[in-house]
Amino acid sequence: LILFSLLLYTLLSLKLVKEERYRNDTDKANLKSAKYIFTRNSAIILCTFFILLFVVFYIYDDDGGDHFIAIFQTLVAFATTYIIISKSKFFEKSWVADKYETLSNAADEVTFKEIETFVDNNLFYTNTQASLKNLATQLAIHPNQISKTINSDFGSNFNHYINSKRIDLAKERLVDPQFSHLTIEAIGETVGFKSKSAFYNAFKKISGISPSKFAKSISPKL
Repeated sequence: LILFSLLLYTLLSLKLVKEERYRNDTDKANLKSAKYIFTRNSAIILCTFFILLFVVFYIYDDDGGDHFIAIFQTLVAFATTYIIISKSKFFEKSWVADKYETLSNAADEVTFKEIETFVDNNLFYTNTQASLKNLATQLAIHPNQISKTINSDFGSNFNHYINSKRIDLAKERLVDPQFSHLTIEAIGETVGFKSKSAFYNAFKKISGISPSKFAKSISPKL
């Protein structure tokens, strides 16, 4: 029964590996998926164990070779335990399930280029009410999906992404003669900031200097 079950699991694992390879023939990168690797390794281990059993039974007439089987099983158990522990979120800073894991399938994904195009063409960031939820509504995409894309491609969160665009526009307007009649606070409002303090804090965080110092450093060069 033990040999039969090992053979059955081996054949099933090999069948899954074969199906996965056939399914991904046109996209070799997908063969590196975690599910494929796990199934492939399982098939290799089961085949090795199956061969080991026959070798031991063939060479040893009594139970003298059982320690080889026990050693192999122990190594597999330790390796499995190590993989489970190393992949566990219990040892991460936050072991709570990643909010992105509940996202919908790939058909509902949005690219960073699509987000950029919409945000830039509509000057979305200049709206003081601009928010992740608002953007998600207009793009008809789940907020977490947009957040994930921005984090992945821009390297920071939604607020920093929007503020970066606001600061870039503010830099242009601070030295643009057409906006010379406006105060720094007013220019901050035109690019989407609700208050002077929010504008100053974001500008200094992103540029390293205050808006007034930036304007003074650029004006003499114009």
